[in-house]
Amino acid sequence: MKKDRWNKKPHYALYGSSILVRTYCNDCKLWTIVLDKIKQCCDDVCDEEICSTERLSEPSREKTRGGPRLPIKKKVLEEQSNRCAYCDRPFISRPIWDHFIPFSYLQGSPHDNWVACCSRCNGIKSNLMFESVEAVRIYILTKKEN
Repeated sequence: MKKDRWNKKPHYALYGSSILVRTYCNDCKLWTIVLDKIKQCCDDVCDEEICSTERLSEPSREKTRGGPRLPIKKKVLEEQSNRCAYCDRPFISRPIWDHFIPFSYLQGSPHDNWVACCSRCNGIKSNLMFESVEAVRIYILTKKEN
């Protein structure tokens, strides 16, 4: 194992081309991501200084972010009744093809990970992770109200 994993201090974790802060949580006994100084496993504060960088996965060498192939686009649009997956409004302009689980986490583009959405919802969702499409809808509706 690398030295950084043994000292269990906060470090930059490189997942492909994405950089996240990661640390070991002594309470949960897990490696966890830190967002805005909050451990994502237990919502504990992490205010230790970041000490190093560790590559956890290589960037993808394939061109996989270009969008789904035409048969997948047709299937997704049919399943979604030509509506945004997140706000359920009909498309006025061309849909945006979004990875439901962000590309930065999967480092690939499986056929069942594509959704069609409007540009506004895609911008609000960004690269956040959600349990379900319904959870994304709730999050986006609260953001649109503000």
